[in-house]
Amino acid sequence: GIINQLIKYEETESITLVEIDEEVVKAAKMFFPEMSRAFENPRVKVIFEDGIKYIDGKKEVYDVIIIDSIDPLGPAEGLFTPEFYGNVRAALKEDGLLAVQAESPVLTPELVREILKNIAIPFGAENIWYYIGFMPTYPTGMWGFALASKGPRKPELMVDRAKKIAAKSKCYNANVHKAALSLPNFVLELLPEGAPQKTER
Repeated sequence: GIINQLIKYEETESITLVEIDEEVVKAAKMFFPEMSRAFENPRVKVIFEDGIKYIDGKKEVYDVIIIDSIDPLGPAEGLFTPEFYGNVRAALKEDGLLAVQAESPVLTPELVREILKNIAIPFGAENIWYYIGFMPTYPTGMWGFALASKGPRKPELMVDRAKKIAAKSKCYNANVHKAALSLPNFVLELLPEGAPQKTER
């Protein structure tokens, strides 16, 4: 799904997908061929390896790192630790950006709080933004995501860019962008002290 969205834009020069289980990709190709066409795109490189091991030691390689992991249980727990986020930070270019699924503020508020706290350890709370999206197939339909950068970088709405993206998207537009970052009070309470959304309210 994510790769399908990323390859829509000519600005995307290359994508590296790191997947721990090769069978997941095989199953996707077999049962979801429409969603799997992106694997054949020449800009896409697939690496079958544990993402924790893969990112360790990388220095200023990536513009964007997207972590679309399962919940922090079992083998995936390591994808939510301060140590892992520190390695991700090191792997980002100076103006790079991390985007990570960050659980449900309705069902698991304490888990959201912990994830954001762990991201803040290497990135700094002042460099974290939390946003919500509506996912009909997820419990409650509301899901949270986090953005983090190496330095202050407000996810400003760029109108021209928003229009360009909206032309190729079924969901995204300028108002969705603004709404995603406009958090209800009960969600703001979960953000670490120093997070811009918390200090600006």
